[in-house]
Order: sequence, then structure tokens, then C-alpha cells
Amino acid sequence: ISILEPEYGFVEILMKEWTVEARKELDFLNEASNLESARASVKKMVWNQMTSAGITNTLSESGNCIPFSVEIPRPFSHLCSRDVLVMSFCEGKRADDLKQIRTCGIPKEAVVDAIAQTFAHMMYATEIFNGDPHPGNIFIRPGISSTERCDDISDIDGENKSGFTVILLDWGLAKRLPEAKRLAFCQMVFAASTFDFGLMMDSFEAMGLRLKRENVAEDMEGVRFLLRDMVPKELSRKRISEKMKTDIRRSKQKARGERVPVESKAYPGEFFFFVRTNELLQGLGSKLGVNVQYLDVLKPYAENVLLMAEKKRMIGDPSSDLLLSVDKSLEKRIQNILEELEENGNIAGCQICVLNETGQPLVQAVAGHMGGLMRKIPMRPDAIILGHSITKAITATLAHVMVQEGYISYDEPICERIWPKFCPYSEAPDKLVESMQNADNTREKWSWKKSITLRHILSHTSGMWSALPFKL
Repeated sequence: ISILEPEYGFVEILMKEWTVEARKELDFLNEASNLESARASVKKMVWNQMTSAGITNTLSESGNCIPFSVEIPRPFSHLCSRDVLVMSFCEGKRADDLKQIRTCGIPKEAVVDAIAQTFAHMMYATEIFNGDPHPGNIFIRPGISSTERCDDISDIDGENKSGFTVILLDWGLAKRLPEAKRLAFCQMVFAASTFDFGLMMDSFEAMGLRLKRENVAEDMEGVRFLLRDMVPKELSRKRISEKMKTDIRRSKQKARGERVPVESKAYPGEFFFFVRTNELLQGLGSKLGVNVQYLDVLKPYAENVLLMAEKKRMIGDPSSDLLLSVDKSLEKRIQNILEELEENGNIAGCQICVLNETGQPLVQAVAGHMGGLMRKIPMRPDAIILGHSITKAITATLAHVMVQEGYISYDEPICERIWPKFCPYSEAPDKLVESMQNADNTREKWSWKKSITLRHILSHTSGMWSALPFKL
């Protein structure tokens, strides 16, 4: 395929990923190891919810929480080999068995919600998830386990008759994600749920997904479709058909080489199993004819993991060499106003710096928190905040005034007087050239950078790619 259509070179990566993982299914010792890891991850799920009776969802007709537990077979390692797998028996029937769902006395939506929660926990909060979640591998039964049911084959007691149990079988095809990739998928899910375009671009970069063009709106649309609401079969087919028609129409409008937005050789293999798992769960929801806001189920799990990661990253106190306020009276007045705004819920976080006529700071004041995934971290005066485009109008106005008054010129290179550090060397630095794949191209682009003028910046014709500061 990649020879005939170079744009689709990523298919080779996907096939290699599938081959590597599928081969592991032939080794039952690998599956036994997967079972042990999966069982440990389920215990973390229950512990994180701070309940030994099972996790809950709120999809009962009366609005009450329905408890559920998750069960995974226990392997008996001393009886297992590469060719033989011995594990405990887990009673239940297929999750798409409507009669079994009625026996459990719960809505279909509760079953799908519980399964989605379980996979959200495993995909985003632990190292392993099942890569083959079709209905034949997911069972349910009435009642929840108040003890480790599978620790003893003969144990059939300890069952709470309320709620239900989800049983996950067949762990031959399971995917283990390194922490960096797992956090990247968490970022993508949270970005899709909050329409955070910048975070979505960060997630693509972190997972190794390189794009050939910058169209964040189209990317957001694609990810949100992948994580779309679960709906009954006919409506689901209609939505998929409409999405395919839209994609085909867009593809026809693009030139050859631009129809696939992803760099063919920069497609992370893990993304294949992420898509596969989500689509199989979508298929289960469609088959049962449920209406479940799938992304809303996933969001809390991804968000919680990202919040914990941010706490680990944001360590230390504000820099001790930050300039302190000089005008204490003015600082107190400003701080009182900020505290009132925060108390009334008018601001999440705020920084204020007041300068005198010579540019020296008179006041440094902060209030609130860092916002978003860092909302539990107090605002700091040295924090870099993404203001999107709110400063463009002020900056552009100042630039035009300075040109009008003769301080600068529209057509002078930025690096001469306006911002010397923008391009501080006459030639591209050797380390930069060595780190790039094409040395000649890097030197040529450096010369272009030196010629960028204020006019280029103001008219958005400088040719610079988006570049956000690290640890924003």
C-alpha cells in the first residue's frame, strides 16, 4: 500500500504493531502475566474510589447510584506454561445478553457506563488494558463481589446481591503503555472534552503523532468523533455515514500528498489499539441501543491522572530573586480588590504587575490558582499563562504608534533593534545544524529568519510555526 500510496505508509506501522502484539497471544505465560497486572489495576480502581463494595455509577431510573465490581480471572502460575493456561472460573454471561441484563435488574446504560469506566481506568490510570473488548470477552452477572471471589475456586459466597459485576476475559491481547504515552492519551481525552486545542497539539507531540498541516479545528472534530456519544445502532450508522461523506469531500478538495494529515512514518503504533478499543466499546453501546455520553465517562479518569502528574511536576517555591513590590500601599489596595474578585467567583487566577514611568515594577500581586489541570496550585508571579490572542491588539497598537513616532520601521529586520535575541548569530549555530536532519535546509531557514521584519510579524506572513513555551 505504501508503495502505491506513500501517504498511507503508516499502514505498515500498524501492521507491525498488530503482528508484535498478536504473536504474544500464542504464549500463555504472557497472558498469565497480563492477568496478574490487570487484577492489580482493578484493585487500584476500587481503592481510588475509596469503597470496598465496588465502584458506582448513577444510571438507575430512580437516580440512585448502582454499585458494580470488576472481576478478572486469577491465573494459577504454578500450573501454567507457554502452552497451558490454568485460571479461576468466573461465572457470568455476555454483556450484550439482554436477558442477563434484565436478570441483573439494571438499565442497559448502567452496564455500558460501568464497562466504559473500567476501560477508562485501565487505559489512563494503569499500565495495561485489554486490547480486544468485544462482547464475547466481557461478561456480567447480578450482585457485586465483597471479597476476592477469584482467590479461591471454591469461594461462591461473599456476594452482595445489589448491583452487578463486570468480568473481563481473554487477556492474551493486551497493551501496556509507557507512562509518557499514557499521559499523552490522557491529555488528548481531556483536551477533547474541554475543547483545549493547545493541549490537544501537545498530546499529539507527546505520543509521537506528527501532522503535515495545522488545522486544529479538524483535529478536534476527528478526536471528538472517535470519542463520540454512544447511540442506538441506526443513529450510529447515520452519524458514521455522514462523517465518512464529510471526510471524502474534504479529501477530494486537497492535493495529492495532503489528503492524509499524518506524517506516514510518524504514526504511533499504540494509537491503533487506542482506536480499536474505543471502537469496539462503541460497537457494544450501539448494539445494546443505549444513549451514553462516552466522553463524559472518560474525562474524570483522564483528568485525575493529569492532575496527579501536574502536582509532581510543579515542585518548589516561586523564585526567590523575583522583584518584590515597592509601593506597599498600592499593593495592599490591589490585593484587596483581587481577593474580592476571587471570593465572588469573578476570577480563577490573576497576576498584576504595575510599572512606573521608567519601567521599574512598583507592585507584584497574585490571587487564585493556576487554572485547568493546575487549579489546585496557587497562582505564582513567575507563572507563564497562555493568554491566547488577548495581547495581540495591545502589542500591535504599540508597534504602530512606535512606527508613527519614528522609533522603529515596518521593514527593518526584527533581530536588528526590536529583538536582537530573536536571531542573535549571523550564521546558524553548529549545534542546531547538527541536530537537524537537513543541514543545508537549516542554514537557509536561518537566513530567512534573519530577514523577518516587523511588517511580516504584523501581517502574519513570517512563516513561523506555532511555538509555545515549555511548562506553560
